[in-house]
Amino acid sequence: GNRIRLITLAPEVDNAIPFIKKAVASGVVVSIGHTAAEPEHIMEAVDAGAQLSTHLGNGAHGTLRRHPNYIWEQLGESRLMASIITDGHHLPASVVRTIIKTKGVENTILTCDASGLAGSPPGIYGEGSVKMEVLEDGPIVIAGQRQLLAGSGVETDTCVTTAIDMAGITLQESLDMAG
Repeated sequence: GNRIRLITLAPEVDNAIPFIKKAVASGVVVSIGHTAAEPEHIMEAVDAGAQLSTHLGNGAHGTLRRHPNYIWEQLGESRLMASIITDGHHLPASVVRTIIKTKGVENTILTCDASGLAGSPPGIYGEGSVKMEVLEDGPIVIAGQRQLLAGSGVETDTCVTTAIDMAGITLQESLDMAG
């Protein structure tokens, strides 16, 4: 019992808000992610106890409304921390800098989102209907779909050093965010 510590969910899904309240009351950290939420869904989730944005800026639709949209809403919500993948492929440097400057080092979490294929040589892997491909320059994608990332090809140490280069932060700041 009590082994679940973190849940990521889309707050616009039916019954998400009561679920968030129950999870938070049980000591679980609730994070917003995999979402197409309207601003009111984000606010309801935060009011219910959501504390984090999972992989902010990733998994977003290719085309978003200029504003409002779920990225701006999460970025602007001071009660939400943000986790970001700083592998050099998931987010451009300008987005990494913006998130860190907006949220602050104390409210940003670096994550690597390493796939089980991290460190593997380029090639196509897997059996069955979904195959993954490790590309020459490092990203891991759904085979044949170069724009659909499927986890990171690097581990946390690389994400820490990449964040330094991308955001112009110190080693200590990067380590603190990787925590």
